[in-house]
Amino acid sequence: MYPNLSLEQAPIDRTMDQTQRRLVLKHQGQFLLLDLSGGMRDKNGAGLGFYVNDTRFLNRWEMTVGGQPLHFLTADVEEGFAGHLHYSNKASGQAVEDPVNIAVKADSLSIKREIVVDEKPLVSETITVQNHSNKPISTLLSLAYAADFADMFEVRGDVRKQRGHLLPTRLKQGKLRKDGSRASPSVILAYLGLDNILRRTRISFNGTGVGKGINPDILTKKQASFKIELAPQQSVQINCRITVSEKAVNKLILDHDRPVRNHGQRFDFAKLSTKYPLARARLAYENWSASNARITTNNADFNRLLERSYRDIYLLRQTTARGNAVAAGVPWFAVPFGRDSLITGLQTLHFMPQLSRDVLAFLAAYQGQHYDEATCEKPGRIMHELRPGEMAALSEIPFRPYYGTVDATQLWLMLFARYVNWSGDLDFARKLWPNVMAALGYLDRERPAHVRDVSAQFFSYGGGSALSNQGWKDSGNCIVYKNGELARGPIAVCEAQGYAYAAWNEVSAIAARLGHVRTASRLAKYASDLKKVFNKAFWMESDNMVALALDGTGRHCDVVASNAGHLLGTGILPPEREKIVSDRLMKPDMFSGWGIRTLAASETAYQPMDYQVGAVWPHDNGIIAHGMSRIGESESAHAVVKAMLDVATSQSDMRLPELFAGFERNAAAQPVPYQVACVPQLWAAGCAFHMTSGMLGVSFDSAVNTLTIVRPALPEWMSEVAVKGLRLGSAEVDLYFKRNVTSGATTVEISRVRGNVRCLVEY
Repeated sequence: MYPNLSLEQAPIDRTMDQTQRRLVLKHQGQFLLLDLSGGMRDKNGAGLGFYVNDTRFLNRWEMTVGGQPLHFLTADVEEGFAGHLHYSNKASGQAVEDPVNIAVKADSLSIKREIVVDEKPLVSETITVQNHSNKPISTLLSLAYAADFADMFEVRGDVRKQRGHLLPTRLKQGKLRKDGSRASPSVILAYLGLDNILRRTRISFNGTGVGKGINPDILTKKQASFKIELAPQQSVQINCRITVSEKAVNKLILDHDRPVRNHGQRFDFAKLSTKYPLARARLAYENWSASNARITTNNADFNRLLERSYRDIYLLRQTTARGNAVAAGVPWFAVPFGRDSLITGLQTLHFMPQLSRDVLAFLAAYQGQHYDEATCEKPGRIMHELRPGEMAALSEIPFRPYYGTVDATQLWLMLFARYVNWSGDLDFARKLWPNVMAALGYLDRERPAHVRDVSAQFFSYGGGSALSNQGWKDSGNCIVYKNGELARGPIAVCEAQGYAYAAWNEVSAIAARLGHVRTASRLAKYASDLKKVFNKAFWMESDNMVALALDGTGRHCDVVASNAGHLLGTGILPPEREKIVSDRLMKPDMFSGWGIRTLAASETAYQPMDYQVGAVWPHDNGIIAHGMSRIGESESAHAVVKAMLDVATSQSDMRLPELFAGFERNAAAQPVPYQVACVPQLWAAGCAFHMTSGMLGVSFDSAVNTLTIVRPALPEWMSEVAVKGLRLGSAEVDLYFKRNVTSGATTVEISRVRGNVRCLVEY
């Protein structure tokens, strides 16, 4: 389909430029994508809209007062699931044919919008209009709407040969109740897909049941209009809710004006306060937040980064038919990804272990069962990407799910072992043990024992796949030789081997705890053998560095790349080589000052604005910084952490971006942004937790209830860290770390212990 580019790259190249920044509101499996002033009208492929299940259920939502667009003042979307926007009116004159609108001076009205993305209903919006003038005002407020029901890949640029049918829009004026009030009027937009799924968007406008809410005076298939008559200083509310439904049908159904089945619980707006959706959403976040360990430091900026990261991970969680999952990023990848979820589980395990448990169970539910060439499914393999939209259901794209990844299975095994070791949840381990054995069996088949061909001794990919590359660097141009030419498959990237080494070693320990002695011994032998052949095959003596990859002939992809940093702390490299790799990554051609580049600036293929041959990725840097801390290279780790903090501080929302350009840091106030980066993005949100756990040096062995803190090292600019509610198996502790101003050494104090746990500190 895209022979030289990954599917992640190709379709979205033309969708956005940096002038089309967005406001994002998300909760569970639905999100709103608005322009910077809070409007929604998709122009130039910006992707604005309301999305559920990889489908755009609304692509227009625009407000006018007196026939004029609003004058935008401020927007606050800090909470992530709720937005608060403030406007004033523009001047409007009275039209001869329009007796409703009288002349209204500019800034006579304030218009406030409170938008909550929630499950019950999916979106609630309260519009408050207040007259700030000393004269009565009569005008018309109108809301225009439309739905194209586009699959995300259509939004990203795919042109389909055939689509389903947009059905006639239905209007519901609202029945008159016995008490004289009128039920909420609504409009229903609908689409029958080629997959025989009837998708509907219902927009309801409540009547007198909530506050001073009013019904629309004019309701058409494209617009709802409200006559606003306000005395001086008087205000009025308009309450809207947007719900969606998806239902399988056997034939074309035109009578779709029957009640819409919402996702989630139906409820009566008349019985609820207008603040209830927001209060409920806030309470849900507070309850989730209380279930995790909380980290606070004496650096205000780092605290802000952590809080933003907590919120973003919360926003990217979503419930599915097969369990709780996390989405990779908004807007283009707001679906579960194997590698992204697993790396985030590893990043956050110490502080939110339930997330890791959910990720493991969800991916186990989708573990490969059969051989399928189109989707790259194989028995035991962990999936790469799952798309729930129409195009995936019709096999127009292979992501239903798609399994083409060289490393997700190893990462799943790594996370399994680390979660069980941290939590002590042996019942969960036993439940997933068949999945573990299936994953190990897949790895056995991918790397046959006792082969002579060098390339066949390693986990590789190449040919017959929808994705050109199957490591975390999956763009079509990222695996290269020093002369800049693209590598020839099959390709074995270095980090996939390091993940396998760690997985075999760590699962071996869990197997022994569960009584699977032979399996434990076999896996330990696999790891030992892999370490020997890896160091012989991947080490470039002339460059004194790990090769990015081996091609099908065993030739080095002999460039300096960030991939080697993923090996730090796995144990696959001997200590002296770990230090060499750490030092090399901090050379000026790799470390830009804003972070470690994906490819050295000294390499022929280097392009600072390119996706994975020169750009900087925070999650990549977080993995490397964590590894540096584990091997005792704390000075280098601190430099990387500080760079990431500076990047976050340079952003208006205090978020680490998915990636940014690899230009050298200079007097510029911020790094050069990458034009189509996701915001928020999952493993960028996990980066702060990964870097923190590395600096604290915390590990736990649930087999002996022992918390071990090895070489904790805080930087000068963040000399105190408190961790409250750290869950260790069935125990819980609070820790306090402090850096000595004189010696630079970091000490730790256990300030609270609940349960049975032993603590060892190694300085």
